[in-house]
Amino acid sequence: MVGPSLAGVFGRKAGSLPEYRYSQALTSSGVVWDARTLASFLRNPDGYIPGIIMTAAPVTDPTDVEALIAYMRQLR
Repeated sequence: MVGPSLAGVFGRKAGSLPEYRYSQALTSSGVVWDARTLASFLRNPDGYIPGIIMTAAPVTDPTDVEALIAYMRQLR
């Protein structure tokens, strides 16, 4: 399965793109993606939003987390 595009993820409410089926946990989380929320999610996806159905491995290296966030910022 392919997930939603990460282009424009900053400022987007989690689980809000209509063309994708998200878990109830994600859509009802109230999370709006920014550098802080993305970093927390990347470090511990299941712990940050318990009950998500997607498979997401934690990113444990702080340098990798920063690089991923910098990359996502560039996507339009």
